[in-house]
Amino acid sequence: MDNIQSKWIKLLNEQNFSGWEVKSDEDEVLIIVPDDQDLVLVHKNIPDILLTLKPAIDSNERVVFVVGNSQTSFGFIVNPNNKDLHAKI
Repeated sequence: MDNIQSKWIKLLNEQNFSGWEVKSDEDEVLIIVPDDQDLVLVHKNIPDILLTLKPAIDSNERVVFVVGNSQTSFGFIVNPNNKDLHAKI
């Protein structure tokens, strides 16, 4: 885990999102959301949450977030690189 990931994890944990577990998984920040929370709503709001918190990190380093529960997950990248922007899904 690098310094920027540590900052993100600390900052997200300080937000006290109910039941969320935020931790590192090598090159990614994992956000584990309880199964009883609406993951569709989290998916809709996570970009705004992360981009609102981003100025407190003060870095342009690429960070990959994987957000999910025991059923499904999705990714979000802060500061995507050129390869990310042109990836075919």
